[in-house]
Amino acid sequence: MNYKKFGEIAHEILGLILIFFALFHAFSRRKCLAKFRVRNALNLALLSSFLATLISAVFLSEHIFSFIDFGFGADAAKNIHMFATHALFLLSAAHLGLNFRIFANLLSIKFNKILKFCLFLALLAFGIYSFVDLHFYEYLFFKTGFGLENKNTFLFSSAEYLAIFVAVMLGVRAINLRFKF
Repeated sequence: MNYKKFGEIAHEILGLILIFFALFHAFSRRKCLAKFRVRNALNLALLSSFLATLISAVFLSEHIFSFIDFGFGADAAKNIHMFATHALFLLSAAHLGLNFRIFANLLSIKFNKILKFCLFLALLAFGIYSFVDLHFYEYLFFKTGFGLENKNTFLFSSAEYLAIFVAVMLGVRAINLRFKF
């Protein structure tokens, strides 16, 4: 979520709401972590990413947690926050891809197989294009902290992020159907 387009206060409030809902979801489903599986490793990485996002957000907060003055670590916190949020984005998409059955049952839309495949390829292609166009990979390898501005309009920028999310989700779903994680 681009805080410059939403505003800093809205960014902090919406981020906290998202993190608390996700942590509630994670801790309410802890009985599912009894056996080690690929899903559990992904869930643990997802939880770690949420916690890294939350901790770095407290260091960076200028509004909600402004009463806490750490006096150090702003540059490191920025890099960790950008890495954690981008990793969180991809891990969330992979998590939903593994649990796609829930959404498929809710939607239960029946398409022709060729139409499904063409739609899958189109979404995957746009997702890969958006991944490269937004320099998403640079955040994952600590090449960029804050600073890359998205020149696109809010609507197109949102569509690009959604395309990345859907491409990862559908890609993980396709792999999961093949190898049964």
